[in-house]
Amino acid sequence: MAGISGDDLALVLRAASFSAERHRGQLRKGLDPPPYINHPLEVASILANVGGISDVTTLVAALLHDTVEDTSATPEELGQQFGPGVRALVEEVTDNKDLDKAVRKRLQIEHTPSLSVAAKQIKLGDKICNMQDVVKHPPTDWSLQRRRDYLDWAAKVVAGCRGANAALERHFDQVLSEGRDALEAGGAKVPANDEHYVYLYRDYRGRARYVGYGRQSERARSHLGGSHNEGLNAFLADREYRLEIAGPFGDAETGLAVETALISALQPEFNIDPGASRWRFRPLGVPLQFAERQVASELTLDDVLEAQGNARMPVIFVIVSGIDFPDSRVGYDPASPPSDDQIRARVEAWWQLQRFVPEWGAQPESSPGLLVGVNGSPGGQTIIASLRIDRGGWADAQADSGGLLRIPLLDPADLDAFSLRGRRIEARRVKWRLRDSGGANAPRNDLPERAA
Repeated sequence: MAGISGDDLALVLRAASFSAERHRGQLRKGLDPPPYINHPLEVASILANVGGISDVTTLVAALLHDTVEDTSATPEELGQQFGPGVRALVEEVTDNKDLDKAVRKRLQIEHTPSLSVAAKQIKLGDKICNMQDVVKHPPTDWSLQRRRDYLDWAAKVVAGCRGANAALERHFDQVLSEGRDALEAGGAKVPANDEHYVYLYRDYRGRARYVGYGRQSERARSHLGGSHNEGLNAFLADREYRLEIAGPFGDAETGLAVETALISALQPEFNIDPGASRWRFRPLGVPLQFAERQVASELTLDDVLEAQGNARMPVIFVIVSGIDFPDSRVGYDPASPPSDDQIRARVEAWWQLQRFVPEWGAQPESSPGLLVGVNGSPGGQTIIASLRIDRGGWADAQADSGGLLRIPLLDPADLDAFSLRGRRIEARRVKWRLRDSGGANAPRNDLPERAA
């Protein structure tokens, strides 16, 4: 590094050593991943050799730029050891890991234009290195589209860095262009390998404490030499563990899916990343916020009426199957429930209620006041929607060309009237009477002549 003093060189080397120690045990993503320390070294190298940057504070911060975000290092520690300037730069480029990943990515785009020039230079070097890895050495579970999406996102982040360093910006544009061309042509291929394992650390009582995935079986033992996971390090330091392994699973996606499912089921203490949401265990048939209701006792018809308090309005029950209708109304898949708007559209229309409208229009107080959507077979039925009916809206209820009605609703956005959504029902207590081609039914007890 031409022109750098002995003291400055010593500071740079000390920062490199500090970063290597804090990133010890961490690996970059991808097939045969290199040690993580290679990344900050490459970022600093690009700043110096491509960007022509010789400012020691910037280069030291580049070497340390991931230490607060991904290791046990603190801003205070960096300030004490490397000075307030280095601390400030590292804090500028550090994401808040308490936020959701999608939020963090959005905030990078929004906040980058307001960064200092030096922080923008570090951001440029970081994105250049990351793009090169995504194109040439991608994580084994990343699809081609995800890699393209990363390049597009990086371009949006770097748009806020323009004007910070012309040489780095030209190099970024070149890497971006070449990367897009490579991915358009199919990208660097991730070699097929059938050695994909999931491993499990248990304590002496047999409790799962950590679940991990590795392309090779040796990955399971890599934590024994230390990692960035301080809780796991402390657990393994006692040497009271049992290491188990499952696989091979044939491909990375399957291995990661098994890992995620086990983490969600076992809730190991030392796992930090829960994995992709689509592979986690979740309540069958109901949104997560209603999961606790699944363990409550099954509801009888009287329970549904009593849940309304003093109102005790008659109820229309609708059974929703998993079949999609030609008019774009979708069926209900309990493993992947449709949106609230789609559920409401399926539950509220179209029903054979024409013969009741004259009476309900003339005497609204005699009409049903609650619409309950149910999914499942008898003995395993769950309420998927509970909607208040607009009892004064029957005269103006929308009808299709065949005379079938859309039930008028008081608050279409509220699918949890009287806190019934997610509750299971006792099938034997309800006898179904009204039927149509869409599968609608109303219980005998809830017809006007037998209103409770």
